[in-house]
Amino acid sequence: MALSAQTPRQQPPATMEDFLAIPAADRWHEFVDGQIIQRAMPLPRHGYVQGKLAAQLDDYDGPEGKNRPGGWWIVIDSEVDFPQLKRRLRPDLTGWRRERMPALPDTVPAVRPDWVCEIISPEKRRYDVVEKRLYYAEAAIPFYWLLDYERASLTALQLDGDRYLQLGEAGLQDAPRFAPFDLIDIPIARLFPR
Repeated sequence: MALSAQTPRQQPPATMEDFLAIPAADRWHEFVDGQIIQRAMPLPRHGYVQGKLAAQLDDYDGPEGKNRPGGWWIVIDSEVDFPQLKRRLRPDLTGWRRERMPALPDTVPAVRPDWVCEIISPEKRRYDVVEKRLYYAEAAIPFYWLLDYERASLTALQLDGDRYLQLGEAGLQDAPRFAPFDLIDIPIARLFPR
């Protein structure tokens, strides 16, 4: 049976080579199961919230010391390779315990993160809240946080088996201590522009 001019042709799955052909400076994309998914370009509020949370976690980002919990690498907007899952994702914030990754690599890390945080993009809400939750659970990332600047809230999740359970949700009036960063208060009002 011949294909009519009206019948759409199915695109073959993309490859990692196709993904890597995008210049690194232009690669605001993720590679998931043979698809190249373009991420939303961050709005100023997105970057603001991202930077404020990274600043709140600064005591963790470094070696342990006097009055400092330390022991983590906290990275903003870095690709992470999950070769066993054929995925390369770009969390808004990513954290590795230094005991698992003693030094920051010069290339894209293929070490599973211990924590990721996504700032929910209004136009990609389902992707951040539903699909990425499944991807991160499948990758066995122990902690997943969601910062929602439309709702001015932080939701903390912890992996339990193959799915995430909610540790808690905090709003503007709260200063929670959520694992894995539960040695410090995180004043939610400081994360969002006034």
